[in-house]
Amino acid sequence: MTGRLLCICVFLAGCATYNPYRLATVVLHNESLDLDIQPDIGRIVKICYQGRCDWLHFDPDSTENVGGEFLWPVAMHYWKPLLGRIWPPPVVMERNLWRIVAANEKSCTLIRDYTAPLNLRATRQYRLDEQAARFTIAQRIERLAPSSVPVTLWSILQVARPRSMLLPGTQRPLDGATGGIAAHGRDMHEIDFAGAGYQAHKLGSDAQPAWIAARRGQVLITQRVIRSTGTGDYPDGGCSVELWWDARAGYAELELLSPERNLAPGESLANEIETEFCQVNPPPVSPARTTRSPAP
Repeated sequence: MTGRLLCICVFLAGCATYNPYRLATVVLHNESLDLDIQPDIGRIVKICYQGRCDWLHFDPDSTENVGGEFLWPVAMHYWKPLLGRIWPPPVVMERNLWRIVAANEKSCTLIRDYTAPLNLRATRQYRLDEQAARFTIAQRIERLAPSSVPVTLWSILQVARPRSMLLPGTQRPLDGATGGIAAHGRDMHEIDFAGAGYQAHKLGSDAQPAWIAARRGQVLITQRVIRSTGTGDYPDGGCSVELWWDARAGYAELELLSPERNLAPGESLANEIETEFCQVNPPPVSPARTTRSPAP
């Protein structure tokens, strides 16, 4: 695979109907990591590390949750009152496809516009490290015309079947479930993926700097915000980090959020997220393991 040039892999052959989640991919490659980016939908759909390519949850035929790595520009609590529905995502956030601005073996830049009532332009630049199993996403949203909808950079990575997830700081239950933290470390919590039972849960944290991680075997996948231009309050009661997981669904969502702002035309929000794969031995266990209690 060394020296492989930009690769376009087409999945349309044999498809009876148009499916935007089965279009061409751009592959970024170094000696440690491969990223498959599907430009039309603005998602990383596959990551290959150490000979395995099943790190992400991505189901192009799903009618519920396609997955991968992606960006939402509006926090979910505004979806129904301002955009008409809570799930699936509002039409205005799905219907316009992303387009490639530039791409080579180590980077890819995408752009898309969101129509009214959002009136936004979003840019995402993916950069793969020259050698290490690490990549960054520099992203920006700019308001193009007046709008009353507040925006945030809500970045989501769906990790398939992690053994556990790690969060910083104080935990905030966000899903209404009862029960709580069985134990915690001073500044890091490890949550057993299956320990809360087979149901969905969501936790948040107001930690700064913002980071979140998932562990599979001896591999740790860590995401952190390394640059941010936004100021103000964070969504969901001040959460810079959120974790959603459901053992039945088979994946966990690692979520990083920017401050939430109602941008005026010409104003923007920007941040940069670094994602790193590494071997951990011994595994990263906090001073006391954290397990979320299931709802009654």
